[in-house]
Amino acid sequence: QKDIKLQLGREGHEVLDQPAPELLVGKWFNSKPQLLANLRGQVVLLQLGDDINSLDNSLDAQLKPVLAAAEKYRDKGLCTIAVHQSLDESRIVTKASEEDISKYLDSHQVKIPFGIDLSTQEAKLETKEGQYGNGATYATYYCHRRGGLYLIDKEGNVAACVDEKDLDKWIETLLAQ
Repeated sequence: QKDIKLQLGREGHEVLDQPAPELLVGKWFNSKPQLLANLRGQVVLLQLGDDINSLDNSLDAQLKPVLAAAEKYRDKGLCTIAVHQSLDESRIVTKASEEDISKYLDSHQVKIPFGIDLSTQEAKLETKEGQYGNGATYATYYCHRRGGLYLIDKEGNVAACVDEKDLDKWIETLLAQ
């Protein structure tokens, strides 16, 4: 079997083949708190998304491949989780309330576990060099751009941070292992 544990690029290489860091979430929607340790035996697609305060087409575009994968692989052993950060106050025009977020998720039929990332300050973590935004989960996954698609294997290790175009291939390979 081909070894797929090689993922080139900046995103997440620090955590590749390491136990997946737990999610540092301040508020969960659509589910009880998700603990990765409880998801061993399943492949996990973790989407780290950027500014939750922009409940618009940007968020729609980020969630589209995640929701498609959740639907396609739900009964095959894939658990899909989205964690989005709330950017620091100086970078946002309007702040979405929990009610706004809940309405958005309902109106867009987002049924997967959806969490709001704690800030690095709330989690008492240092922001990593090159990190995009101030999310604690972003920091523990070394996310350096506006978002990332991370795959966690059945043993609970970070297998890859993939591009949308490679998502199905990676999911199918990890589910087959």
